[in-house]
Amino acid sequence: MASIAQIESYGDTVTVTSSPLAEPLNAPLRFEERLERFGEHYNTNQDSHLYKFLVSLCGDAGANSLKREKLYPRLQQMLATTYFQDIDKLYGNPVGISRLPIELYIYDPKNEALTQDQWLEVFVKDASYRERCLTWMRAIIEGPTPRGIALAAEAASGIECDVYENYRYIDNAQLTRPASRLIVGNGIITDRLRSPVYEGDGKLNDKSFGVWPATQNLAINGNIATGLSGWTTGAYANHSKVSGITASVDNGQYKFNNSVYYDNLSTNNVSSSSGASLHLVGTAANQGIHQDIGVTTNGVQYVASAWIKRVGASGDVKLTLGSASNSSSTITPTTTWTQYSRTWTSNGAATAFSVVQSGVSNIDIYVDGLMIEAQPEVRATPFVVTTRPTPELTLPNPETKIANSTGWISMQVRPEWAAADAIGTGKAMLWSWRGPANTGMIRCYFNDTGNF
Repeated sequence: MASIAQIESYGDTVTVTSSPLAEPLNAPLRFEERLERFGEHYNTNQDSHLYKFLVSLCGDAGANSLKREKLYPRLQQMLATTYFQDIDKLYGNPVGISRLPIELYIYDPKNEALTQDQWLEVFVKDASYRERCLTWMRAIIEGPTPRGIALAAEAASGIECDVYENYRYIDNAQLTRPASRLIVGNGIITDRLRSPVYEGDGKLNDKSFGVWPATQNLAINGNIATGLSGWTTGAYANHSKVSGITASVDNGQYKFNNSVYYDNLSTNNVSSSSGASLHLVGTAANQGIHQDIGVTTNGVQYVASAWIKRVGASGDVKLTLGSASNSSSTITPTTTWTQYSRTWTSNGAATAFSVVQSGVSNIDIYVDGLMIEAQPEVRATPFVVTTRPTPELTLPNPETKIANSTGWISMQVRPEWAAADAIGTGKAMLWSWRGPANTGMIRCYFNDTGNF
């Protein structure tokens, strides 16, 4: 920078080189870190006059609040002009906000020629990731407040979040009953239960409560945890004759782990990455495997299901359930694990479940999660190794929050069956809300025309 003497010597025209001071793009320092500059000769305890003077001058009530407020627009401006993998470099590793699976793309926009649809995909996914980064910045500004915690959770998950402080309800003298909270008991399928992929509906990170009827799996070794135990190849009496098939156990391909089961209330969760499936290779029609489950109850509806994945080009597969009078359906497996099922009303005779080749086209498939259950429904429920208890998902004492005469209830509901497959007399109840002695009852149904 020019001195005064140099400026005076220039005359009427002065040229000054601009040398702006670039402030690093860092978050504000903690106040205690600033006090470290005073050294050991100063008393910087919180009771000292120096501390109280500086905290009022430079703390959150002073200049530091201005610096913190300036941080967000600076970060926002820089983020708005950042694209592609540069967003990950700027915010992914430093602050730990990585892309969600729905925000990933396999292209390199800087070095590859993309189609219009691919550019649109890149921009949409970058915009979603950028917005979460902005939410994280807002969380930093809010700090450890309920709003800041909610924003941080939203930035990490991509889902709008709320923080409920229990003390607001516990210390409320106007409440005559304890504060209500959703109770997730046994029999409910959650992401915590889905993560070991030991049993369940096959969904991962679905962020939903799976509520299904209690059931018992009548099949032995449905998760192929003990080799071919319970499953037989070759001819048997209950169905039409089924010839042999090449059947083996494959530990590299499986849908469900053979890990230790735990429920929603467990604190010592155990999971593993070991599993197995049946590998069936057929070369002629009606080759397959079966399991005989003995005499079934006359007039009761039974549902057999299996998760199947084909290898490369593979022919059709037939699922058969019943006795000499049986029910069968032909399916065309895909290269991804999919659950298929078949329903049969028992005639009181010995019953068997089989998976066989249908037609002359050879099959090469993996089979896992085999299940036979007595269900009044027309479709299979999520896989269980042995039994699933009655589901328990309740909100006790809602009257502490909602008046008896007014109020509302809302939830997102996703039926896992087709409208045409509605249960009972053309409709299925999804949830109910009722008062004491079933007064003031509200129920939601999903009927066979696809209406709620």
